[in-house]
Amino acid sequence: GEAEATALGGLAQWVLRDGVGMVGRIAFASSISSDLDHDAKRWRLAADVTNDIGLALEVVSSHLPPHLFLAIVCLANLFKAVTCVAGGATRASLTQHFAVRQNTADVAAKDGSQETAVNLAGMFLGMAVAAFVPEASLAWTVALFALFTTLHLLSNYFGVKALILDRLNETRLLICLEHMAASRGGADVPPTPAEMRHLEPVVFPHAKPVRIE
Repeated sequence: GEAEATALGGLAQWVLRDGVGMVGRIAFASSISSDLDHDAKRWRLAADVTNDIGLALEVVSSHLPPHLFLAIVCLANLFKAVTCVAGGATRASLTQHFAVRQNTADVAAKDGSQETAVNLAGMFLGMAVAAFVPEASLAWTVALFALFTTLHLLSNYFGVKALILDRLNETRLLICLEHMAASRGGADVPPTPAEMRHLEPVVFPHAKPVRIE
């Protein structure tokens, strides 16, 4: 009957939405996974950006025409699939960096506890804010989402920039070569890891060519 058709339609939408995310996760992992480990800082920030894009699409999906809802939530799941792969992979890489005493499990457990505490605080803050937001107000919803998303991305940007990694990757090697080329064989030494964190880009790939004359 009609109820059965409605339930079947809802199940099909759920399968399509989650299926798109799963396929996107597999496709992204197979195409970019080798780049995640040596460029962990940039992909860590990219994971936060794609997560916020996915959340933004979910926020606006309920205010769009009904025939666009499924396409928007599927697109949101694609962005969240990128977040899942990039965030999980870079977390593993950065956890190893912080485990200076070979205590990877300890660091991972404490990181998980910190994330849980932050999510719990965010949940209570969200409930408090929701109490003062007029119901069904798109303007208030968008304004508050934009405010908290901006704070989230800025916090993560400065957090990633503060990371001091002491291993060379392609970007850090290029910066060292550029530094040596600019000194023209002088006595200048390459940037230290602490200096490198200010020079290494975390938003766009380092594309400046090395010219040695």
